[in-house]
Amino acid sequence: ERLDAEGIELADGQTAELCLAIDAWVADATVAAVVIIGVGLFLIRPSESTNYAMLNLSISTANRAEGAPPPSVKLESGVPGVEVNLAIPEQARGAKDYRVRLVSGDGSEHDLKIEKRDEQTVTVRIPASDIPPGNYAIQMSRVNPDGTSPRISGNYFFNVE
Repeated sequence: ERLDAEGIELADGQTAELCLAIDAWVADATVAAVVIIGVGLFLIRPSESTNYAMLNLSISTANRAEGAPPPSVKLESGVPGVEVNLAIPEQARGAKDYRVRLVSGDGSEHDLKIEKRDEQTVTVRIPASDIPPGNYAIQMSRVNPDGTSPRISGNYFFNVE
């Protein structure tokens, strides 16, 4: 018989079994620690940015060539797009709903999904993939209770650098 490191009396066979049990426990604990650390790093890693570039626009009844130059936005790498707050003109407020359309400088058009709205503002998000550098206009239509949707006079102009 022998004494182990803590002075407990063990037979030679028991020492080997104890060492194997400790080795198995250490291996299990190591695997568990690696899994926990890996999951933790995955959960706290920086994800793709949800920070959109922001624009606050008012409608302009002038054409693009007249008046002050429209605001510009530069989309840095990793920015998912532009969140645009469109001020609803007073005469167009109180509609049942609104429709919003993006018009690019080359004349192509597509509808935009309204993310939120209140009495004075409609907010849309435009993915970066939909707005390469260039000139853009947003057009808004008012949806009436009878289903008609007349366009509100004017455009919301902006540029993407």
